[in-house]
Amino acid sequence: MQQSFAALPEAARLKLINLTGEVAVKAEGLTKKDWQNWIIGGFISAITSLALNHTQTSEVLRLVKAAFGGRFLH
Repeated sequence: MQQSFAALPEAARLKLINLTGEVAVKAEGLTKKDWQNWIIGGFISAITSLALNHTQTSEVLRLVKAAFGGRFLH
């Protein structure tokens, strides 16, 4: 059974939702390379600070890749 973003703890969901909002703002003012570095660092930092388990971490990374991977993270 595949987990969803909603299955994450509330603190994790809120932090990741806020980070996702920041991503859009940062995209307007950074070069593509700087934005890529910022988003990768931001999500890795969030995953680390939230102490997500392996399943939760995999789900967050899958969602990030689905949302931003097509045009921006390759």
